Amino acid sequence: MTILLEKEAEDFLEKNKFSVVNRTFIKNKSQLSKIKLSFPWVMKAQSKSIIHKKNLGGVILNIEDHDQATKAFIKLSKLKGFQGAVIQETKFGQELILGLKQTKDFGLTILLGAGGTNVEKKKDITFRVLPIKKHDAKSMIGDLKIEIINEPEVIKNLIRLNQLGTKFPKIQELDINPIILTKYEAIIVDARIIK
Repeated sequence: MTILLEKEAEDFLEKNKFSVVNRTFIKNKSQLSKIKLSFPWVMKAQSKSIIHKKNLGGVILNIEDHDQATKAFIKLSKLKGFQGAVIQETKFGQELILGLKQTKDFGLTILLGAGGTNVEKKKDITFRVLPIKKHDAKSMIGDLKIEIINEPEVIKNLIRLNQLGTKFPKIQELDINPIILTKYEAIIVDARIIK
């Protein structure tokens, strides 16, 4: 079993034609001054031992300048197993979860739901067994309680995920949470893959 951490997972998804937020990865704070991303930033600890970053204080939001970025990096670097930090531009919109999950009975399944930090509380998620077609993607959207603000982008990403699952059937788990949806685009801001 191989766990692809955020940087590797996002690079993998980008290579497979998904839209991923503008980001960079740094290992030391001297690299902060070279970053060309627009503020505000999100900074996240990268570590094999930190899977659920938010619960362990491994995510810092609303970084407005380089001074705040330096303080944030120093704070994250104290976490056990710290290997560096992923820095991203902040995106705002509707948060969804998309993913693939290997199941004992059905093989690879695809999921869609209300995303963000409260996924477990919201419990607004739907599944299908792969492969799916466009009408299946539409019916998944129809299963949810939330109103999706940009259905064509969600359908496009579900079909792309379906193709990824067909191409890489050994994926055990792929979590995109969240993908940020606006009226114009769908951008992945966090991902994790277990192969």
